Amino acid sequence: MVASGVRVVFLDIDGVLNSERYLDDYPPDEDYAVRSIEWWRQMLDPDAVARLNRILDAADASVVVASTWRYSLDLKQLQFVLEGAGFTGQVIDSTDKNSRVPRGQLAKQWLRNHPEVDGFVIVDDQADQEPLLDRFVQTSWETGLQDEHVTRACELLALPIPQTSRAQSLDAPAATRVD
Repeated sequence: MVASGVRVVFLDIDGVLNSERYLDDYPPDEDYAVRSIEWWRQMLDPDAVARLNRILDAADASVVVASTWRYSLDLKQLQFVLEGAGFTGQVIDSTDKNSRVPRGQLAKQWLRNHPEVDGFVIVDDQADQEPLLDRFVQTSWETGLQDEHVTRACELLALPIPQTSRAQSLDAPAATRVD
């Protein structure tokens, strides 16, 4: 259960805590197919993890994993792997593992089930974050989490979720696109 007054970061990992630049410079030692816990840890850029720590510390926030890594690692394993790269925060949950739903919808569903959350941000390199684009910080696969993303994420985490906005954006059904 999530405590009252919580702020959360919906966290993608690939393109946020690692990047093309990092993996070109520091490729994992093991064969991709093996995927040991150490392999997963080697995939993380310690500098990007330190930036994530700055966000979490500044906002007293926790992590909800929205990354595809949630399909391969459970919450304890995710916490352990992140800590191996210098993570000092807490992984409290992950979004639903329904891959057919855009990530923004998954975050919306998670928030709907956790009314005690009073602030959040989505940090991801993928733009499928509707209807929560106003709380989205987009990184890039090429460079991952950078200082300017930290600043913006902290700004967004400082904003409470207005109750009228919560009712409108979280309780209302998603808009259906008609072509």
